[in-house]
Amino acid sequence: MNLFVRRQDNDLFKYLNEAQIRIFDNGMISEVHSAGTVILESTQAPTEILVLQSGELGLYSNDRKQKIGCIFEGEMVFELFYVMPQANIFTLIAEKDSVIMKVPFVDINRFCSMDMEVFVRIHAAINDSLCLKNISLTHRRN
Repeated sequence: MNLFVRRQDNDLFKYLNEAQIRIFDNGMISEVHSAGTVILESTQAPTEILVLQSGELGLYSNDRKQKIGCIFEGEMVFELFYVMPQANIFTLIAEKDSVIMKVPFVDINRFCSMDMEVFVRIHAAINDSLCLKNISLTHRRN
């Protein structure tokens, strides 16, 4: 049984079949964070893609003075750092009580190395998510 809240527009596993998804289920870690909890500091490098099951996460500038974005239910974060580890980092804070599922980069790499089709499908889903975020930022209104 897949534990993820899945939305077609930003689902990491949207191009995989259920058997392929089950392989990831073994390595995924579920965490609960209270509102206000710092999930990752800007000085730390992410080691997994996070998928928000419930709640809301805030992305803050390195000094935490400016909120630069939100992650909502079903969305993922840190996929950029999977494909581009040298990218700038931000501080991630739970805005509301939140449940996240962690998909470790090492598991993604291991799984993708077993099957080129899976590699292409996972990277297509990551690309979709990044493109949607770019579109959202481009069309953002104050």
